[in-house]
Amino acid sequence: MAHRIIVRTNMGLLFIMRLEKAMPNGLLPTLAISLQFFLLMCSSPTPTNRDHDNVCEIVFKHISKSGIFRANTIFISMSGDTDPSINFIKRFDTFESAVYKGSLAVHSSELERQVIHRTTKQPGVLLKICTFEWLGSTRARVEVSYDMHLAGSGSCTYTLTKKEGTWEISEKQCLQT
Repeated sequence: MAHRIIVRTNMGLLFIMRLEKAMPNGLLPTLAISLQFFLLMCSSPTPTNRDHDNVCEIVFKHISKSGIFRANTIFISMSGDTDPSINFIKRFDTFESAVYKGSLAVHSSELERQVIHRTTKQPGVLLKICTFEWLGSTRARVEVSYDMHLAGSGSCTYTLTKKEGTWEISEKQCLQT
């Protein structure tokens, strides 16, 4: 007995597969569902590295302009205390504050209570992505912390949504310590 598997996606009919051999009971529906799920997952858009960088850029720029802190120098660190790429730092070339990779930030003495540039000793704030979580292909949740050493610190959690190809902040929650 011949069986047909018809696979439909949100884009319409994908294909029809004809199975000529007899199959054990229950295997045909399982095979059809598994195949449809696999093809749906393969056809779903997945976030790219560019999406990741776009989300991080929006979050860093938003918290920098939010008025939570004032700094002429900003140090950026990605998840796992890694430095962002040079190309990512270049996104901030026209930003009002000087932006450097996080590894250039050090804590000054306890009396000065500052985060400073390792070589120039210029004071600033260290922004760090603590967690980054994809909530599907068009939503992301990012927690970013800011550290000014003993002068203050805190964190903000942002939820971003991609609408018509552009990432936008849809929710924000901040905690200052």
